[in-house]
Amino acid sequence: SMATNRLYRDQEEAMLGGVCAGIAKRFDTDPTLVRVIVIAAAVLTLGTTVLLYLAAWIIMPAGPDAPMARPSRDQLTNEVRDASGRVTEAGRILGRAARQAADELSALRTRPAASPPAADVPSTSEDASTDVGAVPPTPPTPPAYPETQYPPSSDSPPPAPGAPGEERPQP
Repeated sequence: SMATNRLYRDQEEAMLGGVCAGIAKRFDTDPTLVRVIVIAAAVLTLGTTVLLYLAAWIIMPAGPDAPMARPSRDQLTNEVRDASGRVTEAGRILGRAARQAADELSALRTRPAASPPAADVPSTSEDASTDVGAVPPTPPTPPAYPETQYPPSSDSPPPAPGAPGEERPQP
C-alpha cells in the first residue's frame, strides 16, 4: 500500500530525531549502518550532512505510531550535545585513520625502489653521443678455460711436468 512506502521518522529506534532509523526502516536495513554512513558523510563533507539531517528532521513526518508529545528544549539540547560528542569522536577516529593511511602511503612513495646493479661498462666518448636510439656496448665475455689450464689471474704459473717436489705417475 501507499502508506508503507512513505518515509517517516522512526521514534522507536531513534537515537536523535529518528531520521536514520526511519530511512533504515523504509529500506529494510540496520539503523546502525545508516547512522555510520551519515556520520562518515558528515565528516567527509565537513558538516554539510548535519544540515541535511536537520532539514530531514524538520521535513520528515513522525511515524503514524509515534507519540504526539514533543521533546522539551532541555531534552533536545542534551540529545544534540550527545550526538555532537559522538560525531566529534567519530571525526577523531576517522582523522587518525586518514593520517595513518597518509603516512603509510608517504612511506611507500619515499622508499627507494630496488634497482638492478649497473653493469661495469667502460665509458667511451661515443657513449656521450646524443643518439637516442644508440645501444650501449655489451661487456666482453671472459674466455672459457679448459680444465688443464689455469686462468691468467692465478698468482703462480702451473708447475712444469717433472718439476722438483712433484711425483711422477708410475706406469
